Amino acid sequence: LFVDGVTERHYLERTESASLFGQLTWRAAPGVELAGGLRYTAVDKRGALTRRYSGFVPGALDTPLAFELDESFLDPSAQLQWEVASRWRAFASYARGSKGGGSNGPTAGDTIETYTYGPERSRSVEAGVKGAVERGTLSLVVFDTRYRDLQKSVLDNATGGFVTRNAAAARSRGVELEAAFVPVPTVRTSLSLARLDGRFTNFPGARCPYGVAAEGAGGTCNLRDYPLTSAPEWGAAATAGFDRPITPNLRLIGDLAVLYRSNTWYQPSYHPLERQSAFTKVDLRVGVAAADDAWSATLLVRNATDATTSSLVFETLPFGIDRERDRVHVPDRPRTWTLQVRRTFR
Repeated sequence: LFVDGVTERHYLERTESASLFGQLTWRAAPGVELAGGLRYTAVDKRGALTRRYSGFVPGALDTPLAFELDESFLDPSAQLQWEVASRWRAFASYARGSKGGGSNGPTAGDTIETYTYGPERSRSVEAGVKGAVERGTLSLVVFDTRYRDLQKSVLDNATGGFVTRNAAAARSRGVELEAAFVPVPTVRTSLSLARLDGRFTNFPGARCPYGVAAEGAGGTCNLRDYPLTSAPEWGAAATAGFDRPITPNLRLIGDLAVLYRSNTWYQPSYHPLERQSAFTKVDLRVGVAAADDAWSATLLVRNATDATTSSLVFETLPFGIDRERDRVHVPDRPRTWTLQVRRTFR
């Protein structure tokens, strides 16, 4: 079966927004600061879509659509900072956030019921400690963010396009560790490690995950307790760089960076073919530079191990394919070599 048709869509949107923010900081005691903030945002959006098609265009409609959104948000924030020791500070913060609703723009298959999506609200709590140690710094942060009406981009299987829908509720919580050290004056290192637990806490009316029987009206499911898409559970990065003289007028410079990401789901169908497996990537840079930094010549190798990964994976159009095997991949950059020469004129 071949798709042979043309769809023509004209979309126009006008957005007007205004925001007012204020913050007050109070030094409650030596080494202790309290801060409070308040942000007011007003957004007015209006848009219209006309569309028509000829021939065979799966899922396309020829009905016009229009929308108006008039929204306002009041979001408070608070933060406590405490100098617990020399060069060490603990902190805790609370903040509410908002993201306005909108429309799916020049889509082919949306109806008036599915064309717009609502605003997203969040509530974040964060606490941690950061400070300096001998020849370096350390920081440890824990966080918990809860979302209401989370805006998520999902694939419309009827048209093969991506649209935005609201998930009823979700959470993202975890811990982040960062460290930086200079073991010797010519060498610098850093390490970061993150553990993330991101899940939908309520998402009724969603497409059912792979291999799961429908439980709701219209063949849908609730994605409660399923992981958030594009949110790997583990992430880590390590870097090392050096800059040392080799002659009175010449320096040897270089960097090594290693990045790790655990398994990542890209679509809420949770099909095994729509998951990016865990990977590790390595970037290298080595070169020479003038002692006074007037010039440099460096060789950069990105993705030195030539790891094959995708930044996005999704189903192809549901016509003439094997849905158990066929997927579209948006590939990340393969191994690349770059020679950089820099000259500074003074």
